Amino acid sequence: ATQIVRQKEHYTALTDQYQAIRRMRHDIASHLYTIELLLNQGKYHEACAYSQEVQAANRYQSQLGSCENPVVDAYLYSRIRELQRDGVSLTVAAEIPEHCAVSDMDLIIALGNLLDNAWEASRSAEKPEIHMRAVCQNGGVILETRNTVGAAIQEKKRRIPELERGIGFQILQELAEKYKGSFVHGQEGPWFLTALILKEGTADAAHRHL
Repeated sequence: ATQIVRQKEHYTALTDQYQAIRRMRHDIASHLYTIELLLNQGKYHEACAYSQEVQAANRYQSQLGSCENPVVDAYLYSRIRELQRDGVSLTVAAEIPEHCAVSDMDLIIALGNLLDNAWEASRSAEKPEIHMRAVCQNGGVILETRNTVGAAIQEKKRRIPELERGIGFQILQELAEKYKGSFVHGQEGPWFLTALILKEGTADAAHRHL
């Protein structure tokens, strides 16, 4: 039932995106027509001023407040709302530029796995809580999470430590190797910490402790 609900939400979001694109194309055509009309009338200063006004009005604005990458910003904003609806207390500090060493696809894979793992670990805790930090530093990207841990996860960690987070950790480790970075994780008291560093070539990106 949960999968069906999320699938409907997904297709609703896609529909909204397509409708937004249609409106945007219509607006662009209207703006171009106006600029062309002003130029044909020799009103060059007016055309320039109108063009600048249109650019300012359509400049990208982060939904999170400080993330310049529209793909990451949109994904995190949507995922945060989902987790909050599931009862998670969540904070995210994301400062990712529009272009960086890591592809948008790999960023979403990393962020998605980190958040999914954190949710899986904290969902049985008395107060599910997740904190994430995503920043670009020294040419690479640093992704850190800190989440509460439920009793079931603590028991599982003692019994089968190598399988404590399933295939998600394997994917994150592969990303770290792909970008010549590192992936570390461990539990400190009631908190589980992860730090994924994705470097650009030989760039040295050091992460801080949570």
